[in-house]
Amino acid sequence: MPEIFPEQRTLTRPSSALGVADRFSAAAPTYEARAQVQRDAAAHLAAWLPEAPPAGAILEIGCGTGALTRELVQRYPRHPLHVVEISAAMVERCRTALSGTPNISFHVQDAAAFLPSDPLALVASNCALHWVAPLHRVLRALHQRLPAGAELVASIMIDPTLGELREVREEVAPHKPPRGRLPGAVEAMAAVQEAGFTLARSETRTFVQTHASAGEFLRALHEMGVTGGAVSRSHHPLNRSELRAVESLYQDHFGDGQGGVRASYHVLFVKAKRGPVS
Repeated sequence: MPEIFPEQRTLTRPSSALGVADRFSAAAPTYEARAQVQRDAAAHLAAWLPEAPPAGAILEIGCGTGALTRELVQRYPRHPLHVVEISAAMVERCRTALSGTPNISFHVQDAAAFLPSDPLALVASNCALHWVAPLHRVLRALHQRLPAGAELVASIMIDPTLGELREVREEVAPHKPPRGRLPGAVEAMAAVQEAGFTLARSETRTFVQTHASAGEFLRALHEMGVTGGAVSRSHHPLNRSELRAVESLYQDHFGDGQGGVRASYHVLFVKAKRGPVS
């Protein structure tokens, strides 16, 4: 059984032998079936996109298997769309799903280093930016590349996403905490503003997902590639006995009485405009 804790999709390739990009690439075949919360977040975020077509190209950061990409293509079919993702296998899944779609290009690279070939009018990101550390780094880089009036529309998973799992893990192995945490809502919004964006709208929503059992829930996390990165991994991995204890306690503490369990995801939605570079 893999080490467990929430998803980590950082936009820079880590130095570890099996980095986050590798874990997401390994999970690409099973990610789509497991990523219901990401699909729900993308559907909600789509309502925040500009109704009028933007006067320029669109950049999507962290496409995964394409939940938000499909919304962008449907809404703005004639606009150039640049899709940036660190997982090559995720890009291939997304590219295959949108085969034949014109005006779309894919880039396997760090979003902070991406240099668009044409002026950007809109940056969109679904359930990806929250794994950047520090978050303001990529936001600042985006701000510097955008013209005045360009918009940022994003969903950002925030603490206490998967708080149930953190609670159980800390009870079982308090001496093996994860190396990092997700940003809180206030922290994430501050990062947007510190990067130079003017925050126009924000909202937090909680998505609760149910699973057939605690064991099935932990397998789902693994099949989404969410077992890598500082938010997920400790300096000292849980051993098999500790993993079995986590599964048992999760079932006891967060079960529904019929064998199933719940898991909660907290998501911040933001809409902002590019302000002047300080």
